[in-house]
Amino acid sequence: MLKDGKEFVMRDSATEATERLRASPFLPLRNLTCHACDGALVLHGKVPTFYLKGLAQSIVTSVEGVAAVVNQVEVQLLGSPQPSVRDGA
Repeated sequence: MLKDGKEFVMRDSATEATERLRASPFLPLRNLTCHACDGALVLHGKVPTFYLKGLAQSIVTSVEGVAAVVNQVEVQLLGSPQPSVRDGA
């Protein structure tokens, strides 16, 4: 049970933000995920440039009802090596 409509509005805002990212002409933004957490919109995923990371944040910030954005998008530069997991050897 919700104490007020704030949580519902944030979930609705997360849906709208995800739809806006999916409609972006920038293909990497279409793969990002977005959800509401503690009154903020949280972005997840990977993009190839810092520009796209900032653009994603700008797109979701403009959604009605979004007061804060936590941008956890990782920038994975094209051609950079993938991090490897080492065994305890």
